[in-house]
Amino acid sequence: METHCPKKSLKDLKIPLRFVLIVPFVLQILGAVGLVGYLSYRSGQYSVEKLADELMIETSNRIQQHLDSYLGKVQEINRTNVDAFESGILDLNDFNTLGKYFYRQLRAFNFAYVNFGSKEGGFVGAGYGMDSRLEIAEVRRSDPTTLYAYSVNQQGDRLRLKDTSKNPQTHTSPWYLDAVRLGKPIWSSIYTWGDSRNRISMSASTPLYTPQKQLIGVLGIDLELTQISHFLQTLDRRSASHIFIVERSGLIVASSEDEPPAFIDNNQTIRRKALNSREPVIREVTQDLIQRFGNLHAIAQPQSFRPLLNQNPFVRVIPYQDQYGLDWLVVIVIPESEFMSEIQTGTRTTISLCLLTLVIATGLGIITSNLIAAPILRLNQASRKIASGELSQVVEIKGVSELASLVHSFNDMASQLQASFQTLENRVQERTSELIVAKNQLELLVNSDGLTQISNRRCFDHYLNVEWGRHQREQKPLAVILIDIDYFKRYNDSNGHQMGDDCLIRVAQAIAKVPQRPTDLVARYGGEEFAVILSNTHREGALKIAAGIQTAIAALKIPHQCSDVSNYITLSMGIASLIPTSKQTPETIIAYADQALYTAKNQGRNQAIAYVNNDLWVAAEWKHPN
Repeated sequence: METHCPKKSLKDLKIPLRFVLIVPFVLQILGAVGLVGYLSYRSGQYSVEKLADELMIETSNRIQQHLDSYLGKVQEINRTNVDAFESGILDLNDFNTLGKYFYRQLRAFNFAYVNFGSKEGGFVGAGYGMDSRLEIAEVRRSDPTTLYAYSVNQQGDRLRLKDTSKNPQTHTSPWYLDAVRLGKPIWSSIYTWGDSRNRISMSASTPLYTPQKQLIGVLGIDLELTQISHFLQTLDRRSASHIFIVERSGLIVASSEDEPPAFIDNNQTIRRKALNSREPVIREVTQDLIQRFGNLHAIAQPQSFRPLLNQNPFVRVIPYQDQYGLDWLVVIVIPESEFMSEIQTGTRTTISLCLLTLVIATGLGIITSNLIAAPILRLNQASRKIASGELSQVVEIKGVSELASLVHSFNDMASQLQASFQTLENRVQERTSELIVAKNQLELLVNSDGLTQISNRRCFDHYLNVEWGRHQREQKPLAVILIDIDYFKRYNDSNGHQMGDDCLIRVAQAIAKVPQRPTDLVARYGGEEFAVILSNTHREGALKIAAGIQTAIAALKIPHQCSDVSNYITLSMGIASLIPTSKQTPETIIAYADQALYTAKNQGRNQAIAYVNNDLWVAAEWKHPN
């Protein structure tokens, strides 16, 4: 017996109204827009590649022109100084006149340093010292072991001796040795300034000889290469491009990134390699260059290419060389996204025109479809907004009675949802407010001393670390006062713990009223000890605050019959003030203040001792009226 499966007829198929009304028009739009958009995109890609190539060539030309001008000017001035010496205008033995001459050149051309080093180890130069201030420095022939640095006025006259240091042996420095070794004008190898991460320099060095070819010394002009970085940043300011210059060894010379060209490792200043740059684009492009050409020394001609990296960038690398020994690579990287907005704008314009044409051709059909589909679409959109949290939805539809009834029910539902949500939101806000109040109360308990109601030791330690870091960055003095109530144990034993606690409260409140600035902090350090942090305060200012504290405590007149120094409560204080350095920690200033407090106690109490050096103290003693 055979069984027959019933066949579905076309009448049984359920086709959505949206499909029947919209899909044919959508297919036409997709076909037309897709074809025209693809052609527009391909045309835009070609235009972008051409524009990127032109932009990179223009940028590379500007960089080369700047380097030729900036670096060529240095060699030209050095040549002028050599001519002045050979013609007898410059007397290399007159360091006073020579220093002023170099100073005027420095002011005229904004060099970092202009100097001369003799074969015997003598030296004179003008430029920016390690404190970034103009100076004239020299190593005298009469005292070859010492470098003297002088502050100067606008005319280059020496005002006063600001510093002396051990002779740095300039004739062993790169700017001197490189010129002597090659025996001609050169660029020295790049070197760092002391322990600064932001100052790398090179020198235009020219050796000087007697007519008998005997070495006299070396003339040098130092340039800070950060000037080149600043120029690259001006080129890079309006775009997302990356520009960097490297030596053939891969060490960074300059870049448009906000990145120091060197870093500190084990107290040594080390120049940064492009492969170790913090900027991923520089690292990845440098690695690609090495893989593409074998090594950086193999790049002899300008090259343009597009490596398979993130952002699909355009890259151009240009060798830069001069007759004095420079051999750098200038690398320009422009992400594809820099130009995509132009392609997208063109594509949108093309699609808009296509859509306009299609709309005109199918206008009547779309209008008819909208008469039926638009109310349903509005209901659907309103439902989606409610689902995403936008509950204040009201839909208005006129014309079709069945749809109007559906909309009325929908609006009632939306109104009820909004009321329920508002009630829930009010409860959440109330609970959040309670949590905020509890959090604030908890923070107050954590950072406050329960007895004296001033800051506790935990708050003190945290604030000292914060202020230490800030004062180290700003290079301003930070002061700490450690305070101990004299013979407090005797007071506690003779008067009882309750009076001891009352004494601690009164002393704490009196101390807390003396510092007036919001950046100062008074804390209970432990037991009968208190501590004060004074921002931007020298030793003299800290001593004045200590005097104010002693005066405030004297005014309390808290009797203390068991004290050996007074009939009233008195304080011993240890003061330390210093400008934080990277070699110190917050524990350093605490240790100094603690030593000073120890000395104050040993010298009779009721006084303040300020720590100055290991064996030098500044003392102040207050006598409490009996």
